[in-house]
Amino acid sequence: MVAERGAVAGLLRRLWGGCASGRSAPAAGRFGLLLLLLLSGASVRAELGTAGALFDVVVPVVDQGARTRTLAERSALESLLKRLTPAPGLTRRPSIAEALRNPDRFYRSASYAPGGEASPWLLTLQFDREAILSLLAQAELPAWVSNRPRYLLWLVEESEDGQRRLLDAEHPLAQAVVAAGRERAVPLAVPLLDLAELQQVAPWQVWGRFWGVLKPLRSRYEAEGEVILRLRAEGDSWYVDYEGEGLPMPFSGALRTEAPAVALRAVGQGLADALLERLALRLTGEASAIAYLRLDGLEALAQYAEALAVLEGLAGVTEVFVLEAQNDAVLFRLAVTDTPERVLAQLNRDGRFEASPPDPALAWQGRWKG
Repeated sequence: MVAERGAVAGLLRRLWGGCASGRSAPAAGRFGLLLLLLLSGASVRAELGTAGALFDVVVPVVDQGARTRTLAERSALESLLKRLTPAPGLTRRPSIAEALRNPDRFYRSASYAPGGEASPWLLTLQFDREAILSLLAQAELPAWVSNRPRYLLWLVEESEDGQRRLLDAEHPLAQAVVAAGRERAVPLAVPLLDLAELQQVAPWQVWGRFWGVLKPLRSRYEAEGEVILRLRAEGDSWYVDYEGEGLPMPFSGALRTEAPAVALRAVGQGLADALLERLALRLTGEASAIAYLRLDGLEALAQYAEALAVLEGLAGVTEVFVLEAQNDAVLFRLAVTDTPERVLAQLNRDGRFEASPPDPALAWQGRWKG
């Protein structure tokens, strides 16, 4: 504890260049209440907002009977868990199997709506975020609960005579990949291929993987990167290869198939699996590391409270302590169950934060935009 206090004092001297006694330095009057919180020396817990669409699952059902409802609840819970964790053999774990036998303990609300031709009714279940994360932690499973990035899918087909064309979102092969991502709550988008885009991008450029030509179109779709899928007809079969750019992990491969829709669906599932493996965070055990974070732009108590609630809601964060405040900047100490880099990478995908190059003593630094 003494060593930690000394480290904190050194950090405060480095960042603020002023008082580093372990107590809060004077701040503007608008932080009066905030300073009371700081001086209390306690961790402040804030109420978190609603879970959001990631924890909502829609299941088609044939009727509203009790037996059908129970089966639908189990199916919905299993689908949700597969969205959140990459663990193989998920349903064979005792705690998960027990949860699937009693799924009503894990959702907050349920509602029916008319379905379509395939099913008379749609049952929507809103699962409780904290209950689900507690279940995963009990099972010692990691979870990916941060904002999910969108990726663009560029599909280009080459016929046997060498003619190439881009496939739009209405093409069945494009829909196969998008549907596979949707099942795991991974948002994939196919470009509109309107006149403006066709003037910027030609099929040969996609086939040649000219990433620099494609990158400017990310902003139109709020995408972080893209995946090129190339298909070439070879008699009764197809050659398919794929490669990603701007993804948090390498993603590429090739195969031959007589069923291209099935193959592309498998590519979409593989992309979702790879993202889950890369971005899921450990939730269990005691905090394995301490991360220091500086956040600027907190000009009012309401902004501070909102930002604090977001930090405390991050997967892999067990405690948030406020160390110091000066003007509109606050220094936080976070206890995390995964590496600070992986935990705080969640902030980079949250539009309410704007990252900046951190001081060497910090794990993350940026501004609150709200």
